[in-house]
Amino acid sequence: MRRGVVITAILLVAGVAGYWLKSRSGIDLIESFSLQPYLPSFFRVSLPVIHGGPGALIEETFEDSHASNRWLRLWAKRKGTVTRGYESGGADGSRCLTITNAGPDHWAYTYRGWIEAAEGDAFRLEGMAKVMGNDEASAAIGIVLHDQEKRVLEWHYAQGRVKATARWERVEREFVVPSGVAYLTFRVTGRGAGQTKLDGLRLMKLPPMSG
Repeated sequence: MRRGVVITAILLVAGVAGYWLKSRSGIDLIESFSLQPYLPSFFRVSLPVIHGGPGALIEETFEDSHASNRWLRLWAKRKGTVTRGYESGGADGSRCLTITNAGPDHWAYTYRGWIEAAEGDAFRLEGMAKVMGNDEASAAIGIVLHDQEKRVLEWHYAQGRVKATARWERVEREFVVPSGVAYLTFRVTGRGAGQTKLDGLRLMKLPPMSG
């Protein structure tokens, strides 16, 4: 019996250590569910809090060599089918992000930061996207809504989607934060086999609406 207790303890410690490493890397095995809001703060993903405005809170052109440090690890529903890279030939001829998906499933790439928000705050997201692939391929720029405990309230808020047209298209959405929201996260997502190029991503907090 003692041996069984020792083995259980070892497995428990290994599991906790593995989950700690996973959390620090910003990995969720299942996109639509995470245990993090239900765990002690030590095990949660450590992200900076972004606040301020009016003005640009996030501006990403992928020009510098540290661009990947500003984003969480690329999430893919099917491991090993999605890769990230950079290349020239962005929307204005500059460096851009590329996400290549070899399968039909979903992927997500999230900016590293909790964006403080309150009911009634107005924001605008924008960016350039170019999708090349089959008829099912598409990509989107959008927002995830979180409550005060950073639990997800809505995965696909204010989302602008681009289908496979093999040309650069501009995505622009203005939105107002609904009640119960304390934080936002900014991300790009996609699905379907093909390649997505992204450039000039921005999230701006707008001045308070008068009246």
